[in-house]
Amino acid sequence: ATPTIDAPKTQFCVGDSLALTSSVAPSYVWSNGQTTRTIYVKEAGTYYVVATKTDNPDCFAQSAPIEVSLFSQPNVGITQKGDTLI
Repeated sequence: ATPTIDAPKTQFCVGDSLALTSSVAPSYVWSNGQTTRTIYVKEAGTYYVVATKTDNPDCFAQSAPIEVSLFSQPNVGITQKGDTLI
């Protein structure tokens, strides 16, 4: 069967990570080279997983890709107004 990817969200903040989990399969190879059912990504990009049968590596299926992105960092500026920093 074709694996699916479960992601509770597809955007995350810089410095955080995002969990991507494959549906159950005998073995997993993710587009970033990881081989566990759940991976934690820290970079924006397109990810997919290939599920392979343990007893027949020629029998495999690839998930649809999932695009994850980072939230834009807010522009934070400090100004002084009298004795107060804003």
